[in-house]
Amino acid sequence: MTYAVVFKVYRWDDAVDHNFRRCRALAVGADFFILYDRTYGDDLPEDIRTHDRVFFVTNQDALDLGLSGTHDGRVNLFWYNADYQHSLFVLKYPDYDFFCFVESDVEGSKNPDFGSSRHNNINELSF
Repeated sequence: MTYAVVFKVYRWDDAVDHNFRRCRALAVGADFFILYDRTYGDDLPEDIRTHDRVFFVTNQDALDLGLSGTHDGRVNLFWYNADYQHSLFVLKYPDYDFFCFVESDVEGSKNPDFGSSRHNNINELSF
C-alpha cells in the first residue's frame, strides 16, 4: 500500500513551520509532499525547497485544466474550491492508494492509520 501525505500551504511563518515539521515527523511510511500555492508569491524557505518534495500550484493551473470558478484577482480561487488543489496533485501523482491532505494551520497528533482505513473503505482522511 502506498500513500502520500500532502501538507498544503500558501505562506510560510513560524506557526506553519512548526506544523510542517510535526506533520512530516508523523508521516511515517508515507511519501511526504508540500503543496504550495504560489498564486500571490513564494516565501518557501530555501532549505525546505531543496530538501523536501514540493508541488507548486497557482490559480492559473486550475483554470488551465478547465476547472470552473471565477477569479477576479481579489480572492484566491482555491479559497472557495479547496478540492482543486487535490485534483491537481492527484493528476500529477496518480499512483498512490491513499492521499492525506493536511492544511497548514492543522497540528497533527498521530500518524493516520491507513491500514484500518482501507479495511473500512475510507478513501480520504484529514487530520
